[in-house]
Amino acid sequence: MVKNQQSNTTDANHFTKSLSFTSVKLSEVLKKDIRFEGSLYNSEAIANRSLIENGKWETKKLISQEDVEGFVNEAFYPGRFKRTYIDQSNPEAVGFIGSSEMLNMFPKPEKFLSRELNGIDDYKVAEDTILLSRSGTIGRATLVKGQLKEFLISEHSIRLICNEFPGYVYTFLISSVGKNLITTNTYGAVVDQIEPEHLYDVEIPNPSSEIKKSINSRIIDSFKLRDESNSLIKQAEEQLLNALGLPQNPADLIEELKDDMHDLKHFEIKLSNYAERLEASYHLPILDLILNELENNSDEIILLGNDSITNEIILPSRFKRVFVEKEFGTKLVGGRDISELVPSTEKYLSNEYHREQIKEQLGIRENSIIVTARGTLGKTTFAPKHFEGWAISDNLMQVVPASDDLAGYLYIFLNSNYGYELITRYTYGGVVDALEIEHLANVPIPMLKDRELQKNINYLALSAKKKRYEAYTLEQEALGVFNRDVLGIM
Repeated sequence: MVKNQQSNTTDANHFTKSLSFTSVKLSEVLKKDIRFEGSLYNSEAIANRSLIENGKWETKKLISQEDVEGFVNEAFYPGRFKRTYIDQSNPEAVGFIGSSEMLNMFPKPEKFLSRELNGIDDYKVAEDTILLSRSGTIGRATLVKGQLKEFLISEHSIRLICNEFPGYVYTFLISSVGKNLITTNTYGAVVDQIEPEHLYDVEIPNPSSEIKKSINSRIIDSFKLRDESNSLIKQAEEQLLNALGLPQNPADLIEELKDDMHDLKHFEIKLSNYAERLEASYHLPILDLILNELENNSDEIILLGNDSITNEIILPSRFKRVFVEKEFGTKLVGGRDISELVPSTEKYLSNEYHREQIKEQLGIRENSIIVTARGTLGKTTFAPKHFEGWAISDNLMQVVPASDDLAGYLYIFLNSNYGYELITRYTYGGVVDALEIEHLANVPIPMLKDRELQKNINYLALSAKKKRYEAYTLEQEALGVFNRDVLGIM
């Protein structure tokens, strides 16, 4: 598989990213089905193809075609069909995941379909399938392991069924070279898209089996750790909800406790309880039921802003952003990015210009809990170790726990369905939904009567966070081996 060519080498740096024009051979245009979009022929893509074609190793097609064997045996996505969503509490409900949600550290379906629907099996995915987003934000990849197997995946993701070494193929797809070669095939006037046939001419270096096994095993172990992390979080949340006497789904609480006093459509509130909020959503009966259960089944209720459990809640002020190249800046993460183990953002704030802001407001602290505060609200992340030192956008709030003994426990409650309901009750805004520091500070946190159980919940959450960092480290190692030993990039 090693090439016996020594004279035909091309330095990828010969083509610079700054070029806005290049020459293209007619044969290249014909090879691309007579497509004239400039993105297909950008200088970086030309450099990356040259890097692969003139590299140390023989190449192999990404996707098998007729008599040509590739790494991927099948590439397809299911057709659309009319979907009628059902409630999560329905015994026939199965979670439906979109191409953005599939990338989350802990994928949580927000929509559910019936297992009995015709054609539903087309949306199931098998273990070791690579999912590649094909519309909107394209070219984002994940590997199906434990948790994703439980859900249905939307047609906005291409399924790649590998002959072998799915972890190696995944590593190529998430590398800077792979992402560039995939996204150059984009088409669409309003929504960017790619089709499986657009990937037919993509070639991958085919190194020795030892190298492929080394990269593949790191990725498989990385995804195993992600699933173990998610299992620990599930276990911690189950222990917490059992201790508080709460069902998994807040809607079930209404069914259990419903009576004439808890009508969802028509209800009264006392003037003394209106708290200067006139929105009906702030006074929903489900919130009273949650608070009553918390009071009845906990040792005490402490507001999140109390300095006995939280050192600080930070919402960065609006600021003009100065972006720079990676080596001169600090990674900036937004609301979507915090849900991903490896945020896709390539935005870097100037260290020189934003030094004080990063130090005082933007920098992610150790064991902090990040909550979305603009647009999509109440999404919560326990920042893994590799997030520390990165910067959050002004659409996020950061909760800095008072001690490590509480950090994991606070996250588990805030990340639960009940924490979400108590956070989002404070939503305000006419055009864009928003939350402020005082809103998050007023979220009630139940302290358990069984403090040993509370410590165990905290330990499970911290262990889950550690596994996420280990998973990240393994993926970075795999990328390092790919870049160094396969592409020859140091």
